[in-house]
Amino acid sequence: MMIQYIIVGSIIASALGSVVYKLIRSIEKPAVKCDGCASGCGGCAIGELKAKKP
Repeated sequence: MMIQYIIVGSIIASALGSVVYKLIRSIEKPAVKCDGCASGCGGCAIGELKAKKP
C-alpha cells in the first residue's frame, strides 16, 4: 500500500511541477500571436487559410 502512495505522490508532484513551470514561463514570456509559426510572424499561413475559408 505504501508503494501506491509513493507512485501517486510522484505523479501528482510531477503534474504540479509541470503546471507551475508552465505558469511561470507564461508570465515571464507570454505567447505571441505567431508562436511556433514557421513564417516568422510575417503572417501565419494557417491563420490566412482559415480566414479565406468561407
